[in-house]
Amino acid sequence: MKNSQAGYTLTELLVVLLLLSLVTAIGPVAVHKLLPGMAVKSAAQTLQADLQTLRTRALTSGSTGELRIENDGKSYILLVAEQTIKRRTLGNAVRVRSVDGEAYGDGNGIITADASGRLSGLALRVERGKRASRIQINPVFGTSEIVSAHAQ
Repeated sequence: MKNSQAGYTLTELLVVLLLLSLVTAIGPVAVHKLLPGMAVKSAAQTLQADLQTLRTRALTSGSTGELRIENDGKSYILLVAEQTIKRRTLGNAVRVRSVDGEAYGDGNGIITADASGRLSGLALRVERGKRASRIQINPVFGTSEIVSAHAQ
């Protein structure tokens, strides 16, 4: 005689519920630890895209352009022919500064693009807490690239 009733025991169901509650409790903590790194990576990618925009606008207009970091390091502006083409606030406690300088910005052009679209200037550091990314200007090609993303 075969028993046709199939199912789970109460113990098996309690173990599954316990495991689900542990995953639910630990999940937000793990995600919260990832947020600073994701914010820095996103800001660095946005900044690199804006540098590409600066190159393109300088090339198409035949004028020079600049990226200027605001004094607080929380925002920057792109200028071509001394006209603002974009102003960006980083948010999420992310800051940007020149790698060679201790201060965040002094209002001077940190990165410049000449009329041929070639970038020159200092490397930039995008940071939040101990997380940071570095955007380097390639002196041979006049382009920008994210060369490191790490926690300190």
